[in-house]
Amino acid sequence: MSLLRFFYDRPLAEGPCVLSVEESRHAASVYRLRVGDEITLIDGRGGVGNGVVTAAPATGLVCDVRQVVRLAPPPVCELWCAFPRAGGADDVVRRAIEVGATVIRPVLAARGVWRPSESGDSKTHDRWNKIAIAAIKQCGAAFLPRWEPVVAVSALPPRAGALALFGSTQTGLDHAAEVVARHGVAEIAIALIGPEGGWTPDEESTLLAWGAHPVSLGRNVLRVETAATVLTAILASRPSP
Repeated sequence: MSLLRFFYDRPLAEGPCVLSVEESRHAASVYRLRVGDEITLIDGRGGVGNGVVTAAPATGLVCDVRQVVRLAPPPVCELWCAFPRAGGADDVVRRAIEVGATVIRPVLAARGVWRPSESGDSKTHDRWNKIAIAAIKQCGAAFLPRWEPVVAVSALPPRAGALALFGSTQTGLDHAAEVVARHGVAEIAIALIGPEGGWTPDEESTLLAWGAHPVSLGRNVLRVETAATVLTAILASRPSP
């Protein structure tokens, strides 16, 4: 049976460590951890270590960390997405991380509904970071994603050498998995997912000029959450450089 996984918000090292109040309360209220219980700790930077609980107050669980290993980063797989509103956007973040997204970037599209708040969207970022922590704890990943600032389709930054695919409802397109198989090894892969209403013709032309390839994600029209999950999973599983 695998050990319960908890997040430590600093680089993990062998020896004593104190978990955050939030993680400690979760450990105490949900899992009823006690002194002597064994757990796994991750730091979101590739550090993974097993440890033993030495004190278990809800305000700061103390653990003696042992056998820390540093894992190699996974292949770079970026999700650039015109997010749906509220809970749908949260679902995109959660699912994308579970299937291997290493970078997440919001995209502003003509038919999109999601917009950053006037305050800089710090509340959204904090919520997404909590979702990301929960996702890597659940799925076994060792790295938190990197968050990139929002970008408009008309202002996409250069990504020389990247394999960039965008989901499209055009007919006659090859499936994303077929395009990835033909392309072979790519150091960086980017999944571009439009809004529920799809990319506009002008946006698709811009994406093509930028160097992205239009691909099919199957016979059915998918929700943003599903499309982002499917394309990210396909690109994350490509051959490693």
